[in-house]
Amino acid sequence: DDDDDDDAREGPAFYMGICRLDEALRVRSKATAGSQQQTPPRHRRLDIKVYDRAHWPFALLEFTGSGHFNRSMRAYAKALGYSLSGSGLKPRFPGNHKGASIACADERAIFDALGLEYRAPHERDCDASAACIDAQRRVLEVERRAERRAGPPPPKRAAR
Repeated sequence: DDDDDDDAREGPAFYMGICRLDEALRVRSKATAGSQQQTPPRHRRLDIKVYDRAHWPFALLEFTGSGHFNRSMRAYAKALGYSLSGSGLKPRFPGNHKGASIACADERAIFDALGLEYRAPHERDCDASAACIDAQRRVLEVERRAERRAGPPPPKRAAR
């Protein structure tokens, strides 16, 4: 998504690395023969992000939802003419230009700005539930209204 490139420049300071789990975590006792079996080193990806206070509600929203929920929120915002990311909610203008982020004091304010009912973090595991299906239906309705307002696309010019 082209939104991610812009947000990397103005978003959080971050570190992405790999760590190796401590030796004690890698030793597993084997039930058979009572011997100790050492597993190979286990490596994990480690991401550390430091956000400005103004970006905190957007970052919190991004990290407390399932991937499907986050994509649905971004798609809904886009259908309304906004760009939603971990660094803000910004109006979109023609040519993929974005305005200043809308100030939101907390996650609830983000939902309010989009005209959505607030969902607590434990309610953001979006799957095929009725609430998610209803949210997807609302996104499609908003997109269809936006297409109708914009009118038909201009005719394509013949290639020379």
